[in-house]
Amino acid sequence: MNVNELTQRSVTVEKSLKVLSDDKALILFETIAHQDLDPHNILAKLGLTKRQYYSRMFAMLAAGLIRRKNGMYSVTSFGKVVYKAQ
Repeated sequence: MNVNELTQRSVTVEKSLKVLSDDKALILFETIAHQDLDPHNILAKLGLTKRQYYSRMFAMLAAGLIRRKNGMYSVTSFGKVVYKAQ
């Protein structure tokens, strides 16, 4: 493993911790991990606007915690490690 790979990993860990420091993002992440994601119910439950919802989802995507495939969100392998470490 070279220095660039170590730096990249630390940035991902740093990003994921920063993203999940937001309470509502953490609830979204846990909801995705449990595969209970119905956007309409989550928006109402958390009191999020669509913009707030999608900005948190984008941040989790960028941090490598979740992925989107065929319009559905799921937790990545890295996201599973973070989820189980809680």
